[in-house]
Amino acid sequence: MKTNAPTHIFIIILMLMAGCGSPEQANDEVNVKIDQQASEGIWFGKDSASYGVIGVEDGSFNFREGKLSGGYINLNLSKVDTLQFQSTSQVAAQKLPNKFKIERVEESENPEQGTTHTLLGRFEYDDSISSKEVRLPVTMNYEQNQMVMTSKPGDKTSENEPALGFHIIADIENNNLTQQQVQQQAIKAEEIVLPEKIKVRQDSLMSIRKRIPTKIVVHLQRQKRIAQVGDTLHISIGLVNDNNDPAGAPKELDVELFNSVKKNSRIKTVHFNKGQSIVKTSVILKEEGIFELEAVHPELYSGSLFLKVTPRFGSLIINKYDEYQVRLAMFQPENQSFIKVLAQSRSFKANGKDSAEVSLFLFDDAGMYPNGVRLNIIPSYGRVYPQQLVVKGEEPGIVKLVSKDQEDVELQIVATPDIEVVNTVKIRFVPPVTYIQCISSPPSIHFLEKSDILVRLLDEDSAALTVKTPWQVSLEISEGGGEVTPQSFTIQPNHFESKAEFAPKSFIGTAKVRAVSSNLYTNNNTVVVTWPILIIIASIAGGLVGGFISYFHEGDKTKKWRIFTGLFTGMVLYWAFIVFDIIDYAPDFLLNAFSVFVISLIGGYLGVGSINFVLKKLGISKSGSPQEAEI
Repeated sequence: MKTNAPTHIFIIILMLMAGCGSPEQANDEVNVKIDQQASEGIWFGKDSASYGVIGVEDGSFNFREGKLSGGYINLNLSKVDTLQFQSTSQVAAQKLPNKFKIERVEESENPEQGTTHTLLGRFEYDDSISSKEVRLPVTMNYEQNQMVMTSKPGDKTSENEPALGFHIIADIENNNLTQQQVQQQAIKAEEIVLPEKIKVRQDSLMSIRKRIPTKIVVHLQRQKRIAQVGDTLHISIGLVNDNNDPAGAPKELDVELFNSVKKNSRIKTVHFNKGQSIVKTSVILKEEGIFELEAVHPELYSGSLFLKVTPRFGSLIINKYDEYQVRLAMFQPENQSFIKVLAQSRSFKANGKDSAEVSLFLFDDAGMYPNGVRLNIIPSYGRVYPQQLVVKGEEPGIVKLVSKDQEDVELQIVATPDIEVVNTVKIRFVPPVTYIQCISSPPSIHFLEKSDILVRLLDEDSAALTVKTPWQVSLEISEGGGEVTPQSFTIQPNHFESKAEFAPKSFIGTAKVRAVSSNLYTNNNTVVVTWPILIIIASIAGGLVGGFISYFHEGDKTKKWRIFTGLFTGMVLYWAFIVFDIIDYAPDFLLNAFSVFVISLIGGYLGVGSINFVLKKLGISKSGSPQEAEI
């Protein structure tokens, strides 16, 4: 079969176009990485009142010809904010995906809304992929080489699976891509309306670009809070920020592990490298009783958890409690059960997000535990999750408490059947201070001047935070020389700042003043101390002029040395004014160049007489013997 020439030419042209098209298409495709520190998944349960937040591990978007074409979002299933739920038991009932894969993107033009986008894809689980395609309407905003994408939760893939939406922030380094997207976004898309609590949270996320850890969390690798002597306890120590998101260490940190039930009972040290947010370790349980594992670092809020350690199963050791528990049991009638409440000893931030964990242990002297004790927990302030729980056997009940009130919270616990709660606890909620700011004003001085050190308390958005309770701050010289007065002070209620004074004394160079406050990262501020060149020149000039005037005024042309004597006596007189406060004038007056010139001129004119004047003011005669100074 013959093929005519035009057909051959047409096939060749198609092949050339196909060959040339691939590289061009590859160059047109751009990958954009998601910022995992600033992105979140938002998921809803069976009703709109139950919602939570799940971490975003990483992800990527693909842009082709300036348009979003696909991508994926990996979720962190270990980071689920259970405090958003009416009951923590709902978490176990939900089946959460670990990935959302974007298969394609639909765009439509609307004269009123502009360009609208809908992500179409599927949720992927550990062992399956959702059979039903998920549609997520999204808003996409581009500014300053950054893309912000917000989606409302899409349809559920099945009856028992939650609806899931996203708040994603991604950095775009391709300027051409950003310009194309901004042009497409000429008419702003209709804003997606989310519940108010989530909207407030997202506004906060968008304003916080720099994430640093503020507290430590301790997680068990096991579910139960009861173990036996000799067991190895596998735990993970994590660093999180105020929003309970993982946050990398800003520097190398050593976190100490203690059993806080026993004073000074140090277990081990856990090291965090810079940028590391979680470390896994293990602890061997050597003694029975109540065990509180506490992770401590002076610049972070500590984390801890309680568990009960019983004798080794099968051993002949009689089950006993520590001395404090035995004392409590002595006041109980024989064979009676009782409840003991244990709370973390640290203070908590009154921001509605820093949760205090409270453990409720059921004890029975005879080991005959009730089938189940229902507990109702009522806090004096704040919210507790769950409000009701059932405690069975030796496994403790766990509740979490958050508050926005800067008050001590007491828990009222009602047990059914009626079992006595033998102790009370107070959980302290303090002002939600996240940063401490230290500023010197002015930042550069000469050694005759002083600089004000302003210390300010800031919240998680770096805004000034007025405290309702006193807040202690210490200042110290971490590098260089000088003196800070006072070295410690208290920021009073209804204030957010206070100040101290830095005096270089005789130090010349760069000094660093460090502000230290419990559970906050120290803040270093630099003060540059220089020679007072202008003052020295003014003093030399004034002394010389005073010497000249004295020389010509006396008329004795043989005493030319009076000119050079004036140079030194003028400087001595000015130095005495500064150091010994001979006259009561404001510092601004004495440090004024014109004042320096005049004082040195007088000293130069008086010559040796100015030195006699200084000695007389100090009560010292020429021979060195003290004498009464004139008033």
